Amino acid sequence: MTLSELIRSSLEEAPSTSAPTPRDEVSLCELSLYMRNQLLKDSDVMSMSQGLELRVPFVDRTLFETIAHIPSASRLRQGKKLLLEALPEIPEWVVNQPKRGFLFPYQKWAATTWGGMFEQTNARLPVKNPSWYQSWAVFMLDRWFEQRGLSPAA
Repeated sequence: MTLSELIRSSLEEAPSTSAPTPRDEVSLCELSLYMRNQLLKDSDVMSMSQGLELRVPFVDRTLFETIAHIPSASRLRQGKKLLLEALPEIPEWVVNQPKRGFLFPYQKWAATTWGGMFEQTNARLPVKNPSWYQSWAVFMLDRWFEQRGLSPAA
């Protein structure tokens, strides 16, 4: 049975509903496409680039089969309430952490590794307070020009 078939059958067999809800259908799409094709691949690539073997703790067939039977109205409540109710021993400092995505430390690298070179790049940009990716793109373009013996873009 493929992952998509497993997910669909688990959602359809859920005793609390006769048919999957629209929220269940979105979950099916996220689990069978986005998680498998994007999130798990990215997690693997990023961890392996650092020599780490990563295990994603909530990607477990038995756990999924159990959770799939919980109605989407309960399963998908805001703030991971189901997880917090299931594991009351999670410390308060973890529970109260604001949600945030994983960020690469480009700004820290730029400040420590290349220091003044980044400041020079930012001084030339027509944008006040450029984002890290604007600075990074121009910085890398400057390095490309330098490697070819050309003047950096004005």
